[in-house]
Amino acid sequence: MMEYDIKEEFLQKKKVSKYKNYIDNGFPKSNQLDFMQVRSIVLIVVNLETYNKCKDNKVKLLILLALTSFNEEGKDTFETEEVIKRINIIAKYFNINSPEIIDNAVYFKPDMNKMKELLQKSMTEIKENKMENVLFKI
Repeated sequence: MMEYDIKEEFLQKKKVSKYKNYIDNGFPKSNQLDFMQVRSIVLIVVNLETYNKCKDNKVKLLILLALTSFNEEGKDTFETEEVIKRINIIAKYFNINSPEIIDNAVYFKPDMNKMKELLQKSMTEIKENKMENVLFKI
C-alpha cells in the first residue's frame, strides 16, 4: 500500500463542485461496460488515516477511491473525464458507506447484489439486441 500524495494534491487543487453534476448523468450507459469496469477494479484499498480525512465528504471520498483505483492499475496520468467516469462506477456499484477496516487499511468492494442485478441487465440487453455482446464472447 502506498501513500497518496498525488491524490491529496488533486483534492486540494481541483474544483470538484463544477464536475459534480456530471456524476450519474453525464455519460452513455451500457450495463456490460459497467460490469467490465467494476470487474477490472474489484477491490480498492486505502490507508486508514487518508480515509479518515475524506470519509465525511462523499465527493472527496469518491475522488480518493477513483484515483486510488487508477494508481492500483499502475496508471499515473489521467484526464478529469476519466476520473468522473470512475467516480460514477464506484458510486453506483461499490459499497462506500460501510467499508471493511482491517488493521490500518480500508477495503472497498463492489456490492454483490448490485453486481448480480447488473449482470442480469447485461444479459437482457444482449437478448433484446439493444447492445452487442461484448461481455460473454468466447
